[in-house]
This record gives sequence, structure tokens and C-alpha cells, in this order.
Amino acid sequence: MAAPTPIVLFLATSGRSGSTLLERTVGQWDGWCSVGELSWVWEKGLIEDQRCGCGTPLRSCPFWTEVFERGFGGFDGVDAEAQAAGWEDERLTRNLGVFGPARIRERALATKASRLDVLITLYRSIAATAAADVVVDSSKFPLRPAMVLARPDLSARVVHLVRDPRGMVFSWRRAKPEAAADAGEGLAPASTWHAAAWWLATHVALDRSLRGAGERVMQLRYEDFVADPGAALGSIAGLVGSDADPADIVEGRALRLGPTHTVWGNPDRHRSGLVEVRSDERWRAEMPASEKRLVTAITGPMLRRYGYPLHTA
Repeated sequence: MAAPTPIVLFLATSGRSGSTLLERTVGQWDGWCSVGELSWVWEKGLIEDQRCGCGTPLRSCPFWTEVFERGFGGFDGVDAEAQAAGWEDERLTRNLGVFGPARIRERALATKASRLDVLITLYRSIAATAAADVVVDSSKFPLRPAMVLARPDLSARVVHLVRDPRGMVFSWRRAKPEAAADAGEGLAPASTWHAAAWWLATHVALDRSLRGAGERVMQLRYEDFVADPGAALGSIAGLVGSDADPADIVEGRALRLGPTHTVWGNPDRHRSGLVEVRSDERWRAEMPASEKRLVTAITGPMLRRYGYPLHTA
């Protein structure tokens, strides 16, 4: 039976860094439930009724119907418009207080208490519906993990996932086609400067806001996950105190993935079956040298911190 209050596992990173594959992977374990980028459940789920990871429009999905019935008495039991607008306030420029001294940080977090109450109700309802002990959230708002870690009424862990910014930017520079004609999830390309700046801002924010979290946080490079999925998955299981076995998911160089009830994310979340694990290194040969230099110049202060070389072949 699931614990009344689950462990919430955040996969904290910037976009195009492998979080969709990783969160779907850990969501295959018994007692683990991956919900994708939960921050979008209000706008993309309740308001726009986009497809759940299972392929069904979210408001028609039996899983999410039960989640909202348990937590709020139904989809109309919570003001989705207000929640969506409220979480817009989670953006970095409006939350500098969480980086300040303890007194200022506590005041900044207190202003978000009511929204966090709704979020925690949602986590608990997800866990009860899925009979899960671990709920996996890959929301891309970088301050959310610190906000939840600060709550004494919830147990949380964070995997700080990092990818070489040059590979991430190269991925953002190419449009991601929709998984299906009606998916509504095609990812538009981003400029080199914007993608690199967002990588830097995200990881500086995560580094700063998660200081002091100790053993509740682990850092994982996407490249290391790809090189040895079993070892990475074992470390994640250990982070939450689980005896989940990577061998249940890993099959040679592939992962056995079934459908999950993710609310939003990379269109690849709709793929099932054996999925090959491979590192996309095309950026090394195909990315123009001028773009590599620009990304390196923007992200240089953090490259060495994460073990990436300043110069690449």
C-alpha cells in the first residue's frame, strides 16, 4: 500500500536535457508514478485538455479523473485558471528572495504557501490513485524543488540533471516534430543565445537554491546516464531509499518503456516498447564552430563545474 504522503522525486534540469527519457524510465518501477512536467497540468491539462501520456485527452483519462476526484472533488473543484496564472509567478526574476538569507527566504516561500498546499494535495492524490510511494515530477521551473524541499509536511528528493549545453542548444536549434498530427506538442526551435542563457540561468538557480539540501540531492550528467543506465538508475533508487532493481527496466542498450500518465513534456513521451539508449553527439560534427564558441562563452562559468571541457573536437 502506498504511503499516505509520498516521496516526491524532482528531475530538475533545463529543456532538451534527457529528462523525458529518464522520468519515463524510473516511472516503470512498481510503486513509482511519473507525471511529466506537472507544472503544466493546469494550462495544458485542465484548460486545453491536451493528451495525457497514455494518449487520451487529460479530462477523459480515467487516471487523472480519479486524481482530481480524490483531491478536489473533480476537475472543477480547483480554479485551473488561477493556478496557471499563479505559477507564472514562479519564474526566476520574480523569486530572487529564495536566494537570500533565511529570514528573507522564509518570507518569499510564505507568499506561495497556498499554491504549494494545492500542489501537495495533488501529489498525495496522484500517489493514492497510482498506489505509488514515489511521484516523479520533471517540471522545468527551477525554483520549485527548493520550495517543496522547504516544506516539512512532504518528503522530497532532487536529481539535478545536467547535459553538455552545446548538445542541449543544438537540440533546441532544431524543431521537434509532433509525435502525432493532433498531439499539439511540436517543440519549436530556440535561438542559440536564448537556449544557452536559459541553460546557464537554470543551473545557476538550481545550484544556488539547493545548497544545504545535503543527501536529498544528487547530480547526474545525462551523458553518464546514457553510458551506464543501470548505474544511474541504481543511484536514483538509492537516493529515495528504494530497493527498485534497474534490471527490471534495462535490457542491454535499451529500456523497456510502457505508457505513463505524463501531463506534458517532449513528444517522445508517447513512445512505448524497447527504446534504445544512445547519446546524441551530432552537435560535435554538425554544430557550426561559431555557435559552439558562443555557447561556450555564455555557459563557461558552469562548464567546468559539471566536468565538461571548454574546448571540443
